[in-house]
Amino acid sequence: FMINLKIGAEINGEMGTLGISTAKLEKLCLTTLWALAQPRIERKTVQIIAGRWMFALQFKRPGMSLLQAVWKYVGGKEKATEKLLRQVRGELFSLVCCAPLFQCNLRATVAPLVVASDASNSGGAVGVSETLTQEGKDFVSTTERIERGIPCKPAPVLLVSLFNGIGGCFRAYDVSGLLP
Repeated sequence: FMINLKIGAEINGEMGTLGISTAKLEKLCLTTLWALAQPRIERKTVQIIAGRWMFALQFKRPGMSLLQAVWKYVGGKEKATEKLLRQVRGELFSLVCCAPLFQCNLRATVAPLVVASDASNSGGAVGVSETLTQEGKDFVSTTERIERGIPCKPAPVLLVSLFNGIGGCFRAYDVSGLLP
């Protein structure tokens, strides 16, 4: 079975995948190839295409590592040299070639070892974990409690979120089992 979500994602139950819909991916690849066929690839065109690829790449975030020169070019701070434009074309072509890989495997198992990097260009820090920390165990128990429908205790707290989107404050309330 196949389910197309309103946001343009596609769940393929037979393959066990979640990703950009096949129709959208086809249009994105064709648009990218059209742009690559142009004698000169304009900055605005690359900005639009890169933005559309970001939607596809949200399903397989490591694919974002293919884009380095594209960000230099669309940022406008780098001079549009022939070398930079060749790199941009190469990165966009790489996206098209890797397009079938940009989906989540919903049948993947949890790895016994987790490695996290700070994702810097200079390779600042790497962390490795083999077990859950106490915070991780708290998160799992709270999540299980919520899934079983055990109500949280209301707290007499007014929540003002100054940096909405980061979610740290909301996560703290979830883990503590409080309902602000």
